[in-house]
Amino acid sequence: MGEAPTRKFEANNGRGTGWFTMAIAAVVIVVLFIDGVSSGDVTAVVVIALVMSLIWAVMLRPSLIHRGDDLVLRQTFSDVVIPLANVKKVTIRQFMAVTTTGRTYHSSVLTRSRRQVANRDGGRITPDPIKDYTDLVEQQINQLAEDASAKRLPEGRVVRRLAWPEIGLVAVLALASIVLLVV
Repeated sequence: MGEAPTRKFEANNGRGTGWFTMAIAAVVIVVLFIDGVSSGDVTAVVVIALVMSLIWAVMLRPSLIHRGDDLVLRQTFSDVVIPLANVKKVTIRQFMAVTTTGRTYHSSVLTRSRRQVANRDGGRITPDPIKDYTDLVEQQINQLAEDASAKRLPEGRVVRRLAWPEIGLVAVLALASIVLLVV
């Protein structure tokens, strides 16, 4: 049996800043090692690695994935798998909201500025999926949900999976930072 078709919708906020910050942090680590390593440098490297892992989790990890008959919200420290048959509506305002039967799931992966939301609510801007990536994704996910409903796909259970590698890395680096700063 083949893989379920997958499509990843990238975040529309913070990616450039996240990668820029990761690059600066990597350069700082390299500079610390060029001058020779002291105990203070090890502490600095561990703290910088902690900051880098948090930047990864908060700014670079979040994404929206359509995988087969599911919609996957990759959050900072968890993934939420929502069957498309459960999705009633997707709206993107200052945060993305996926409304299902009985619950709404929020994500920061796709956003609009406060001004964009005000202009849309005031009728000054109409949705334009050709020019606006956020409108395009909102329209496509809503269409996928309508298609799942039309196909009468069974509603399934929404599953939240913790992102243990990210949680473990942040926990280990935070503990190491505390130990190195105290000792």
